[in-house]
This record gives sequence, structure tokens and C-alpha cells, in this order.
Amino acid sequence: MKKTLLFIGMLAVILTSCHKEAIVNFSYTTTTKYDYDHDVYYVELSTINLSLYAVSYMWELEGPNGDLLTSYAESPVFKCYQTGDYELRLYAYSKNGDYKVEGKHVYISPAGGGGGVDPYTPTNFTITWLRLEKIPMLDGNNSSWDTGLVGGGDPDIYFKIYDANNHVVYTSSSVEDLGTSDLPHTWTGVNTTFSYNADQYYVKFYDQDGLDSDDLMANCILNPSYLTYGSSSYNWVSTDNSIRFVIGLSW
Repeated sequence: MKKTLLFIGMLAVILTSCHKEAIVNFSYTTTTKYDYDHDVYYVELSTINLSLYAVSYMWELEGPNGDLLTSYAESPVFKCYQTGDYELRLYAYSKNGDYKVEGKHVYISPAGGGGGVDPYTPTNFTITWLRLEKIPMLDGNNSSWDTGLVGGGDPDIYFKIYDANNHVVYTSSSVEDLGTSDLPHTWTGVNTTFSYNADQYYVKFYDQDGLDSDDLMANCILNPSYLTYGSSSYNWVSTDNSIRFVIGLSW
């Protein structure tokens, strides 16, 4: 009996040692560089991964305007074109799927002869995809958007993007019966180019009603100046957090 208990104890120690929890730790360096293609200074942020016992990683760099850059490399390098406050986070994943996260505040200091990190101003940007994460499923009267002939149902959602003069620039396909449990939903293949110098655009979500006029579910203002050059996506969140969507970007 004692030998059996001893064996079980040794086995437990072995199994525990094989599944060590990740220990997350990192540092970083910043170097001012010059982008000759766009005649602008930027800061290269180089990460140094000091984590232990991790099998995979995810980095997030949140910019001054809330734009998010992600990387799954062990020690990635990010390019920062704007002066301001950044938040750098590292998620270190253990073998069993658990993770630890550490975040550090990073201030990108001025560069380029004291003039600051001059942000490059692009001419255009392209929205490549849109992912809807949250939207109210009831109208202002607390009724279902999609009443139909036989009672309420989930809305058939699509979106349009308008310019400042209310001209339609892009119309997506409609997704039938798109309820809360179906979110997030991504429309791929948007691939539409917009002017970065425009005052604003409107992203409007609708419930398609067939014979009746379509219901406007949300009207969201998209200001190009909020987009950070070089970022791969932008998170749009309403002030009351009732609407959230993400757009994919290319430059």
C-alpha cells in the first residue's frame, strides 16, 4: 500500500512539472527611424520576450486613437507613426491553454529634430472587411426589428457606407436572421477605397424587410482622422457600448 501511495505521489509531481504555468515578462526598446518612402520619422518599438514555460504568444499594441496592432510572433517589432500614449500587452499561453497577461504603458517620445514623430497623412485607405460584434436587437419601442407576417424574428442585417453628402459608397450583402447568438459576424471582401481627407463617413446598419421599407438599426459616424496609418484594423464603439464593430484596413 505504501509503495502504491508513493508511486501515485511521484506521478502527481511528474504531471505537475510537465504542465508548468506560463510566467509572462517582457521589455522593449524604441529607436527613431526615417521612412524615406513617405518622408516622415517614426519610432520602431522592438519587443523582448522574457516569458518562461509558454508555448505561444499574442501581442497587442493599442495606439493613441484606440487602433490595435496584433502579432503572434515571439518578439515582434512595431512601427509607431504617432506621438502619444501606447499600451503594449503580452499574452503568454501555457500548454493547457491557460494564459497570463502583462501590460506596459509606452510613451513614444518626440523625434526628427524636436519636431515630434510627424504622422504621415495618407491620401486613401481601404476597408477590407467589417465584423459586427454588437448591435441592439430591439427597436426604440422595445419591439423586434423583424416583425414579419407571423411574429417577431431576428433581423436580416446588412450595412451601407455613405459619404458626407449621403451618397452610397458601398452596400453589403444581407444576412438572414442574424441574432445576438450569431455575433460576431464578418462581411469579407468589402475592399472599397475611401478618401482619408474626407470629413467623415457614415456606416449604417439596416434590417431588410422585403416589401416594407428597411429599418435603420444604427447610424455610426466614421471619421478618417481617427484611423492610424499602418494599422490593420479599427475598433468602433458607441459611447453607450451598445454598438461595436471592427473594420479591416489596408493602406
